[in-house]
Formats: sequence, C-alpha cells, structure tokens
Amino acid sequence: MVFKKTSVIGLGLIGGSLTEAIKKYQVSEHIIGISRSDTYKTARDMGLVDEGYSIDDLQAGIRDADLIILAVPIRKICALIAEITPKAKSGCIVTDVGSTKHVIMEVANTFSRKDVYFIGGHPMVGSEKSGFNARSSELFKNRPYAIVADKMTPQSAIDSLCSMVRVIGALPIPIDAITHDRIVAGISHLPQLAVIALMNVIGKENDCENRYFQLSGPALYDITRIAESSYLIWGDTLISNRRNISNILNSYIEELKLLKKSLDKPIIKDDFDRANKYRNQLLKSGKV
Repeated sequence: MVFKKTSVIGLGLIGGSLTEAIKKYQVSEHIIGISRSDTYKTARDMGLVDEGYSIDDLQAGIRDADLIILAVPIRKICALIAEITPKAKSGCIVTDVGSTKHVIMEVANTFSRKDVYFIGGHPMVGSEKSGFNARSSELFKNRPYAIVADKMTPQSAIDSLCSMVRVIGALPIPIDAITHDRIVAGISHLPQLAVIALMNVIGKENDCENRYFQLSGPALYDITRIAESSYLIWGDTLISNRRNISNILNSYIEELKLLKKSLDKPIIKDDFDRANKYRNQLLKSGKV
C-alpha cells in the first residue's frame, strides 16, 4: 500500500478509472469516492470505494485523507484547490488530472500551505466516451503520466505520487507546467481540433451529397473517432491553453498551405517521406 486513505473527487472516465485501478492494485488501504451525482453510491455498491459522499459533504469526504485526487474539469479543479487546501490534514498530497497545468499550478501556489503538498498530474489517456461507465482499471497501462511539482515540494511527496502512478501501470514523467502545456497543445489539443475540422468539412459535403458517408471506409471511421468527444470535457482545456493551441494551429495551417502548393509537384513525396519517418519515431517511442 502506498497510501492509507485516498479520496477521489469526480467519478467520470478518469476518476472512475483511477478509483478502480487504485482498488485493483491495492494502492490505498481505504478509498473514498466523492461526486456531484449519485455515482459515488454506485461505486460504493460495486465495492470500488469503501465510502462515498456527495460533493456537498466534501469536508467529510476528505477528512484524514493522505491523498486527494481532483478528477473534475479544470475550472472546478481550481475552485476545489481553494476549498480543500485549508481543510486537508497536515502532510496530505493533493493532485489533479487536468489536461493543462499552468493555470492550475498558479492557483495551487496562491492557496498553498507549507504542510499540504499540491502536485499537478496529467495521465495521457482518454477516450471519445465519457462517464463512470466508460472507466477501466487498465486505462493507464504503459501510458505517460505527467508529474508537475513545485520546487518547494518535498521529494518524499513526489516519490509517493510517482509510486502510485507506477503501481497502476503508468509511466511518471516529471515536467514543468509551461513546457507541459506547450507540448500537449501539439500532441493532444491539435489532433482533437484537426479531427473536429475534418469531420465538419466532410459532414458539410455530405449534407449536399450523401454518398460521402455511404462511400466512407475504415480510414475515415478510425481517424474521426475522437470527433465524438464532448465539449463539456474539452471546453476548459481549450480556454486555459488557448495561446499554445493558437500557435500550434498556425503551424498546422502553414503546413496545410505547403501541402496544397505541393499537390501538383513531385516534392509532395518529400512530405510523405518526412511524415513516415516521424511516424516511425513515434512508434519506436513505445507510446502507441
């Protein structure tokens, strides 16, 4: 066991998966589930948590917790940091799973306590599906898990969180918040928006000629899978990282312009060859 008592706030896809993984791999002796809806009751009835509380009973839900995980949208994470920090027990580690880090870390620094340790976290996992029923204890297997710690955070606290990450099968990667947000704009946020744009382009064409969808094969199905993603999940991410996303979108638009110019020229082969090379590097990195 890494922790005696863990409270997970938010039991959607990520929070539910973390809860199930923590239970399965015996990360914590006692697990508390906290949610806005009645999901905590379902989790309790299934035996995934030992106790369940409504978000309205937050103080009872985090009492004596050694680890508190905030698995809610970014705005709610920021609000909960301000609410939880004064109430957490001395020595408690508070972490989150938000997909951007700079804004969250700024809030955490604003409401910091010397004896409560906030460590930002971001498991690089996800699905076009959402909610507790989409959870999986294996969601984190061999996936990167960003760890963002303040310079004043004790190494022992960082080590404890990294131990939890490893036990559930993920790969902890220490990184600073600014670098994290710039990178995820490219590897996560850009692909989501590119697929949204692609699906809308083809969808509008199909509105005029419905054989676009009728003739579609596996390639379009595969590449547009994440077009099913909900804005309720993505809204805070896009807002909190809009500058980095705007910059990477500009780079993508420029690349598309170059491809357009190359269509009638033999040099477009170079674009394919370059993309093949980068794809092979991605595969060799072991993340796919």
